[in-house]
Amino acid sequence: MKTVRYNQVFALLEQAKKAPRGRKNLDVSETGKDGMSFFFNAFAPETYVQPHKHLTPEFFKIEIGYALVIFFDSNGNVIEVITLSSTSFGGSVAACRIPPDTWHSVIAHVPVVLLEAKEGVYRPENKILAPWAPSELDAPDLIHTYQDHLNAAVERSWWTSRKLE
Repeated sequence: MKTVRYNQVFALLEQAKKAPRGRKNLDVSETGKDGMSFFFNAFAPETYVQPHKHLTPEFFKIEIGYALVIFFDSNGNVIEVITLSSTSFGGSVAACRIPPDTWHSVIAHVPVVLLEAKEGVYRPENKILAPWAPSELDAPDLIHTYQDHLNAAVERSWWTSRKLE
């Protein structure tokens, strides 16, 4: 049995704010026993998550804050945006399942904690990075320009979806 206390989750957020990547996770899996990977992933505001995909499904549940989960086609065009929002932000979508082989990323404009679940033991080599997006190791100016482009595409997607309703 493993428990996670709220003070651990809030400490994780503080660690994310100080981390070079602006993220920190807390693995709560029983490595090799669960058949799944479970972890809390804390995001500092405006951290960059390079679009990527996995060969297995992934599940996100918002715990703190609100996050945009962005889905892309194979050319890097935004095709869908889901806002995950905790009840303290008035949210109506608490979680989403991401199918295998689906390009996606996360944008956090406020401090965010997601509970993530993946099939099998998490291995970084099972994460396929989008070749059409900057690497998290690229120059900050390049990443910032891409983030501006992404935010504009997300905003267009949001307004387009409102016109269709």
